[in-house]
Amino acid sequence: AERAVSFIESHQDQPFFLYVPHVMPHVPIFASDRFKGKSARGLYGDVIEELDWSVGEILETLTSFEGGVRTPCLMRWTGKIPAATECSEPVGTIDLLPTIAALVDGTLSDRKIDGKDIRPLLFGGAGAKSPHDALCIYAGDELTGTKGAEIRPAGDVAVR
Repeated sequence: AERAVSFIESHQDQPFFLYVPHVMPHVPIFASDRFKGKSARGLYGDVIEELDWSVGEILETLTSFEGGVRTPCLMRWTGKIPAATECSEPVGTIDLLPTIAALVDGTLSDRKIDGKDIRPLLFGGAGAKSPHDALCIYAGDELTGTKGAEIRPAGDVAVR
């Protein structure tokens, strides 16, 4: 955890990938001296407490849940999605339902949903932009990032 935190802090101004495999709950299980003998559940409990501490330290260092924000998505649909193209416009998984519905000429119920049809982005439309007026990124209940000039009341926010 300490090495992961150090890596995050030294790379915070650039994109990075951090892989932290916690191997200690697998045979042979082990805990560091700091956690050994601390839980009421024996060695395995000690390991779980150390894992909990480790993940907490890493999450505390990140400004948002980086596993869910700026996560790449790869799509392939020969003849529809142009090969070897990149799109850096922000969208979310909430956009898949309205996009798929539009692709199959389906209709969605009259319920208001936050997702938007992103076919222009998928199909490489010239100058295609995110259909969202605003994107808000939350870590728990805390707003940690936004896109858009104006933040509206929660009921009108495009993505939460």
